[in-house]
Amino acid sequence: QELKLNEKQAEGILGMPLRRLTNLETKKLYKELEELKIKKLELDNLLESVKDYSKAITIDPNYKKAYSYRALAHYKMQEFDKAVSDLTNVIYLDQNDASAYLYRGLNYYNLELYTDAINDYSKAIYLDPYYADAYYNRSLIYGILGQTDFDKQDSDKACSIDPSLCIR
Repeated sequence: QELKLNEKQAEGILGMPLRRLTNLETKKLYKELEELKIKKLELDNLLESVKDYSKAITIDPNYKKAYSYRALAHYKMQEFDKAVSDLTNVIYLDQNDASAYLYRGLNYYNLELYTDAINDYSKAIYLDPYYADAYYNRSLIYGILGQTDFDKQDSDKACSIDPSLCIR
């Protein structure tokens, strides 16, 4: 592909001194290359997982775990709307699955659909009153929305259930 440079840009590039990379720079570049290879492999694995779970769902449309795992793959690829769709199917198959509401809430949060996320976290809490992660995540959204009383209430509840969540 041809670069379109004006004369001054071309002179500037040609006038740049060439130098060898230092060992440290070379090592850093190789490390970055290895990290990119790992990320590509992870993405390839996620894409294959989505295909496999999709096949399983085609064979058995009531296979709840396939929807859950495919939703997780979509989440990891930041395809939050697709994850929401799969988790909605999980909830359709099992309205009492508190974790499905929690994870759909997390995806709504990433889509900045805060009201939907709060509703799902609330449903998860209704189904499991000791679901610390649901209280904690809901508190984060209340904080974003400036509802500090609800934020503190949920944060305190999460902390009382799971002390590892006592970070604020």
